[in-house]
Amino acid sequence: MLLGGKNPERMEDSRGVADDDLREYLDILRIKAILVTPTDIQLPETPKDINDIPVIEALLASEAEFLVTGDKKHLLS
Repeated sequence: MLLGGKNPERMEDSRGVADDDLREYLDILRIKAILVTPTDIQLPETPKDINDIPVIEALLASEAEFLVTGDKKHLLS
C-alpha cells in the first residue's frame, strides 16, 4: 500500500484492495490507535537492521505486551 506522494488522497495497493476498503481501515486505525513518542531509550544491543530501531523504540515507549511482525529476517532472529 502506498499513501501520500504527490497526491495524499490517492492510495494504491499492489494486492488489489479497493480504495474504499483502505480508507475504512485507515479510519478505524485513526480512531483506535494510540500514538506514542519514542524517548531516548538505550537498547541493550543494536539490531542487525538499524531500520528496526524506531519500531523497537515505539514498542518500548508504548509498553506493549506484544509485537506482531512479519519481519522474520531481523526482528525475530
